[in-house]
Amino acid sequence: LFIQILGIEVRKCRHRYYGNKENIVCVCNATYCDDVPKVGNLKSLQAVIYKTNQRGKRFEYTVSSFGKKTNGDTSLQKFYRGGVEPESFAWELIVRYGSKQ
Repeated sequence: LFIQILGIEVRKCRHRYYGNKENIVCVCNATYCDDVPKVGNLKSLQAVIYKTNQRGKRFEYTVSSFGKKTNGDTSLQKFYRGGVEPESFAWELIVRYGSKQ
C-alpha cells in the first residue's frame, strides 16, 4: 500500500463576519474571488479532496489515493489518508461518491 498526498498552495481570503466569528465569507473583489481549482488528470484509484476552514484556507486541494486492504479472505477497497479517517468514513466516501461495485 502506498499513500500519495500532494498539496497546492491556496490564496487567503479577506474575511467578512456576519453575526459572530463562526459566520464568515470571503469578500470577492478585483484581486480575490473563491473558485474551485481544476481537478486535472488523476491516475486510477486517486481522489481529490477540497477543504475550507475558518482560518482562511479556501478550497485547499489535496490528491489522495485509494488502496486495497486484505482482511482475511475479504478484499476491501478503502480510502487511506495517513490512517486518520475512520473506516466508516472511508466506506461512506466510496459509496456516496462514485463507487463501482
